Amino acid sequence: MTVAPLDVTQIVIAISLAVLATVSTAISGWYAKHTNDKNKEEKFNAVLENAVGAIQQAIQEGLATHKLQVELPRVSASMAAGIQYAIDQAPGILNKYSKEQLAQKLDARVGNLNIQTNIAQAASPGPTPQPLSPVPDPSKP
Repeated sequence: MTVAPLDVTQIVIAISLAVLATVSTAISGWYAKHTNDKNKEEKFNAVLENAVGAIQQAIQEGLATHKLQVELPRVSASMAAGIQYAIDQAPGILNKYSKEQLAQKLDARVGNLNIQTNIAQAASPGPTPQPLSPVPDPSKP
């Protein structure tokens, strides 16, 4: 009885295809997770930008207290309104950030807006100096 030589080509091809399929599945899974994380981050950034608007509205309305201040006593009522806005608009934001972290992020955004406002005001031209009163001519009565 003679044994036919074993052809390893088919085995190598099958193993290569299995490895390629595994690697491509891992890459596509990573890409989907990365894209999903990026989309969530963009949504959170948009919500935080809008939360700054909620803070400004609360200031304009003269909001004195907010229910969230019980949990975050060192936060102003207007900041609490901004945090609540962010939580209402993106409930998943609490999976990524704590309420304290949201307060810090919003405080930083408000600070950046204040800096931009200060720069704009400093760059604007000041009042035009008025000419001095004319010096009286002594030769004219």
